[in-house]
Amino acid sequence: MGQKEGHIRWLIRRDMHEIMEIERSCFGDQAIAEREVIEMLRQRNNIGMVIEVNEAVVGYMMYLLHTHSIELLRLAVHPQHQRRGLGRQLVEKILSKLNLKRRRVTFLVPDHLLGTHLFLKASGFRATCHGDHYYFYQGVQWKEQSLQTT
Repeated sequence: MGQKEGHIRWLIRRDMHEIMEIERSCFGDQAIAEREVIEMLRQRNNIGMVIEVNEAVVGYMMYLLHTHSIELLRLAVHPQHQRRGLGRQLVEKILSKLNLKRRRVTFLVPDHLLGTHLFLKASGFRATCHGDHYYFYQGVQWKEQSLQTT
């Protein structure tokens, strides 16, 4: 299948049905509940965005703005739409938010999500440490006028 161009926009409440379907499809019994998603989005500095293809939500991300970094909390693309560049578009969107103040993106990923580890590595992220059943990834560092992979 070829690359698809998705449209990225803010996540809104009426997207929850599709978000939960993506959660179940991607994470199975490890999917977070709708109430958890809503609670995350109610917290200050938490942001949700979706990616649409033909006006259907096929992926989403949630991230938290910290003073000096952005923490990627959740990133998922429905399995029927994976490997078409949509996840990369979401990553590029979050990387576009880096600046002199917020210099890096971080993401904590469970051991068992091999596809996520491979995707992050292909997207320029690097595992910087390993904890109990998790890897901590760092994205790119903001360098004056350009982004450099760390």
